[in-house]
Amino acid sequence: MTSFTPFTALIGGMIIGLAAAVLLIGNGDIMGASGIVNSLFVNLIGNLSLPVSPQSISKERNCSEYKYWESLFIVTFGLSANIIEAVRRTGIVEKFISPSTTVLIMHPNFGVNDTYVSVLGYLLGGFFTGFGTKLSNGCTSGHGICGMARFSFRSTVAVCCFMGTGIFTASFFDPDTFPMFRFMRATYPMIDPNCFSRLIALAVIFILFISSTKIFKDDSTEDDDKEATMNEISSLQPSSGTSKEEVRALSRQKILATVFSAALFAVGLAISSMINNCKIIDFLDVSLIPRGSWDPSLVFVMGGGLIISALSYQIIHGYNFVLPDDKVLSSPINCTGKNFNIPQAQSIDKALVLGSMIFGFGWGIGGLCPGPAAYQVLIGQPQLMFLYTPAFIVGTKLATITKL
Repeated sequence: MTSFTPFTALIGGMIIGLAAAVLLIGNGDIMGASGIVNSLFVNLIGNLSLPVSPQSISKERNCSEYKYWESLFIVTFGLSANIIEAVRRTGIVEKFISPSTTVLIMHPNFGVNDTYVSVLGYLLGGFFTGFGTKLSNGCTSGHGICGMARFSFRSTVAVCCFMGTGIFTASFFDPDTFPMFRFMRATYPMIDPNCFSRLIALAVIFILFISSTKIFKDDSTEDDDKEATMNEISSLQPSSGTSKEEVRALSRQKILATVFSAALFAVGLAISSMINNCKIIDFLDVSLIPRGSWDPSLVFVMGGGLIISALSYQIIHGYNFVLPDDKVLSSPINCTGKNFNIPQAQSIDKALVLGSMIFGFGWGIGGLCPGPAAYQVLIGQPQLMFLYTPAFIVGTKLATITKL
């Protein structure tokens, strides 16, 4: 038996690509799940990103902006995920799709080959994924769906590194060959969300919603020390030349595209079944090919996402190969006069290669990258909430120390 679902994988991947396209064309931003998750769950909630000086804050991210549109992105993403899960639990989808197919494409805890992840697997998977994505500045969405779509050689190298390492880890660290690896696997699936974990997830979403409302607040309500720190940061970024109120105004312009993109991202992940780590492991484990139970669905997800995302770059000035320059966008639709926030780094450095390989190792163990992990956390999945996420934050913190 195989869990291969090519049609829904392709459709879900295309929806994910559309989510990236909406954010890029509308706001000029990259839908990098690891960057959004890092800046929010580490900097905003955990406050563990080591902002020991204005220099380190500036190096990590423009903090005056991530609190606004990124918070709103996660809020919408989390609410969409909860709506999707509520619909799934009603059984409505099964009226249109066969029950077996519904399980394969929407159930986050189902595995055909019984390759479930253990407590230690979630801890190590979260740690190495957090460390690796932070060190390499990207994951399957940032480097994969967005980076490769603009033909970035740097992102292509990153994808090859984490994909290769993920496949090697899932395929060749066999419990029979490596006895220690048997502690990474379990004989039982994820624990379903309960009332307590769902309440915590909704509380997290509410906190992020409160944070996102700062878009509409006046500067006079800010703390003086925070104001001084942000002024220092601004002095380190003369190219931005924007005050906090201007940043808020810019963030308000980004609301519509942010909400639409986040909702699409959640829907795409659910339909493509990328929230199901068993399904991901069934792809990464190529030793399943001779057994006839290998699942190549991820190829269709990435392919569909890349097609739509690549098309969106063809209407961006500097990335267009088909349309003439006078027919493409020189600034985002919602932010006229502003530049596209597209990474320009080209170097293939040690941090990129090593970080991508470390991420691939964590991906091969846990079967989750930051986007699907955030989905599971925000619907209240206990193992992701209490095991994977704390380890992810610790890994990100250590990577931050390494990079400073």
